[in-house]
Amino acid sequence: MKIRTSLSRLLFAAVLCTCHTGFAEQRRDWMLDVQPGGTYLDVDAVFPGAQLTLEHRIPIYEKFNEIDLRVNSLLTVPYHESQVDLDVRVLLVTVGAGIGVNNTFRGHTFEPDEPISSAHRREREYDGDLTDETWWFTEGRVTLTIPLNDYVVFQNVNAPRYENRPARSFDWRTGVVHDGLLLKSEVMVFLKHREIGAFAPLVQLLNFDLDDDRHTVINLGYTLVTRPGFRRQDDILLLSMLFYTATLSDDMDIEDVYGFHPFFAPFTFSLVYRAVVDLNE
Repeated sequence: MKIRTSLSRLLFAAVLCTCHTGFAEQRRDWMLDVQPGGTYLDVDAVFPGAQLTLEHRIPIYEKFNEIDLRVNSLLTVPYHESQVDLDVRVLLVTVGAGIGVNNTFRGHTFEPDEPISSAHRREREYDGDLTDETWWFTEGRVTLTIPLNDYVVFQNVNAPRYENRPARSFDWRTGVVHDGLLLKSEVMVFLKHREIGAFAPLVQLLNFDLDDDRHTVINLGYTLVTRPGFRRQDDILLLSMLFYTATLSDDMDIEDVYGFHPFFAPFTFSLVYRAVVDLNE
């Protein structure tokens, strides 16, 4: 699932600076502003699970440049993942890297000639034919964020990721079966308003290795984000969905493979509520 990366990019976006107003008047699109330095605890209710992130932001050469250090732990029904990240933002470009450990306790690892379709994975779930695997991973990130005006923000995120996972195993984060090396590129155009929040059409290119070959999938979707106001300030509600759309130059039927198989359809999603606790007060 894309839980951590989706929210981190929103909180990390280098867009036009607007200062926080009083508690009752905080903007509903505040997460798209440049965030102040300091130490913060992000408490997430994730469908289905929870996440804690400790974050320390260090402004450098004024507030449009920043070093961001993060440590997080994510627990969901199918897996647990912990990660350490370092990101450096210079004006509109953010470069980052991370390393972590994943324990998938509702895993699916397939034999060389075994089907990998969503239907077959559901059968394995019903039969309790699951694996418990632990592996390390590392990833990089290059993000370009361009504020076009007060209401439109363009963002492109490119992220290679290597996972020391078993070959032909299902990835609950991305909804595909692969051998460990992923290349992901996402383009979003956020339409934002201070009284509503933000909406972004989303295009994702996902390239992965499987059975000694590379496969590229195009997914289309959207991201909705707002401040729901359950707290006096600094909370976020995010819904992000991706739907399988096409496969590039590939004879593999990815539509039958892609997605969260319990939902009987080729899509993935993230639904998260986040409360940001300021530890500087």
